[in-house]
Amino acid sequence: MSMAPRISVATIALAVGIAPLAQAQTATATAAVTRQQAVAYYHQYKNASMAVAGQVKALSKTVQLGDKKFVVIPEQPTPLVQPPAPPPGVPTYPLAVRIYAKLLQGPQAGQYINIAKYKWQRKEEFHVFVDTAVPINIAFFQNFPPEADRPSEQRLPKPEIPESFNPVMPGAPYQIPGKFILDDNFVTEYMSVVVARAGSPANPVCQINGAANGAATATATATATASSTITTTSDEVLKAAKGFHTTNAKGLKSPGGPGAPGKFVIVPPDAGTPTVSPNPDDVATILLGPGDLSQLQIAIHKD
Repeated sequence: MSMAPRISVATIALAVGIAPLAQAQTATATAAVTRQQAVAYYHQYKNASMAVAGQVKALSKTVQLGDKKFVVIPEQPTPLVQPPAPPPGVPTYPLAVRIYAKLLQGPQAGQYINIAKYKWQRKEEFHVFVDTAVPINIAFFQNFPPEADRPSEQRLPKPEIPESFNPVMPGAPYQIPGKFILDDNFVTEYMSVVVARAGSPANPVCQINGAANGAATATATATATASSTITTTSDEVLKAAKGFHTTNAKGLKSPGGPGAPGKFVIVPPDAGTPTVSPNPDDVATILLGPGDLSQLQIAIHKD
């Protein structure tokens, strides 16, 4: 896998499916709601979040490290918006995220795709989009089968891409930084996505608190005191990235176990809807997270 110029490491693969890999089998939950229920829940939750968007913005802090800025929503004692009441018999989901991709080459370039059904090709290039009901932070990993004897590799967030640490806000679809490119082979590729609710104690990014400590304006010409703050905050950024890596590893090893993220429930588009469409509503898969920190491992099989 490879990723585009701004992320000089492997591509992330996106096709929902239960792969032979044991981790893939255990890291995905079965849908507990219908598509209609999931769509209604998502929009109700998103509308409630949008009503307090100004309050969320007021909570945001900016940590500046030299010429790089990191936007953080610090840990909050309670969320600004509670999940809506679900349909009878359906659990409450603190996370609700739509995810889909956009093709960048070939005759269908510019079209959006259903990640659960699209038939991927070698060297396929695409962008990934998420559309969230509540503010979140998101991390991507490339995973490898046991026989590869190779640990997972974190793709995002990365300190050299500051915006990858920024909260993704409800309101408009968000394009994940970087272009995704599949390997030039027919080998199945694996990826996991870890999503953390912004402001939650479970979110590693909440620990980047340099802004709250008065480190919002450090520059390359700062005083010795400010330079010391830069070092401290840089360590916090690296710690946040490592925190996501640890969370991903726990989820792959012991899904649902102590300290592991919850398993996303996948609600794909209904049968009969197009796999490729100019309208993302036709192809978006809805992910419902049972906790403030949830994970999904997905696999891509190439034709």
